[in-house]
Amino acid sequence: MPKPQALIEQVRSSVAVELERRHAPTLLADRKAAKAAKHKAKHHKYTKAAFFRYCYYDPAFKFFCEQVLDVDYLPLPEATRAASEVGVQNSSDYVCTPFKHILGDFAEALDLGADILIQFGGPCRLGYYGELQESILRDMGYDFIMLNFARGIELGYIGWAKEVLKTVNPNIDVPHGVVKLKAVAKMIAHLDSLRDFYLANAGFEVERGSFDAAWVSAMDAMRTCLPIPSASASSARCSRPSTSAATWGSTTSSSPWAWKCTAC
Repeated sequence: MPKPQALIEQVRSSVAVELERRHAPTLLADRKAAKAAKHKAKHHKYTKAAFFRYCYYDPAFKFFCEQVLDVDYLPLPEATRAASEVGVQNSSDYVCTPFKHILGDFAEALDLGADILIQFGGPCRLGYYGELQESILRDMGYDFIMLNFARGIELGYIGWAKEVLKTVNPNIDVPHGVVKLKAVAKMIAHLDSLRDFYLANAGFEVERGSFDAAWVSAMDAMRTCLPIPSASASSARCSRPSTSAATWGSTTSSSPWAWKCTAC
């Protein structure tokens, strides 16, 4: 006959097994993800970032927001006169025109739902460029945080990352962020190569509009961090003598269109 203590342990085990059976099965990864989401909701208050309109670097901006800051990226629509007028009306007459355009872009982004503004041109005017725009926008009644690249630049790369990036995401993995920043730099260099090739050869295109279509396709591919579609790219041929065989989407390593994302 089993001892009373053994009977007690047997009953406890049976009860524990029954209770576990009644609970819905959960994976450890699911619990970790739920815990991380709860922590992010509590400590990572600001979640939607926007840059001002700047050339053709939109894919790199998107990658920076999503892969470095771990926030959503808010792309701005095509520029309008109304957005520029907001910047003009709220700026000094003596400030430069780019300052007014950028201020208008930031105001439009905040109206569209952004709560993080990224000013990478902050070192202009001895670092006061972004500070002044932030002050004006707050006087206009907006609530946001400004990620000003001019802050912390004297601390080196790691010190700058801790000073600036943690402003947006206090839980950011700084070494991971620095690695992704290098990937952003590679994307910017590749975008410059794409644009240089476009400007040098688009005027000699054989089929009207093919270079524009390939450019749009290339930008869409880089926004999703995918290889540039060869089908649409290969149709963009030019009749320029020195580059008569040049095509977008070439698989040769010398072609600027041989985009392959290895960053993510």
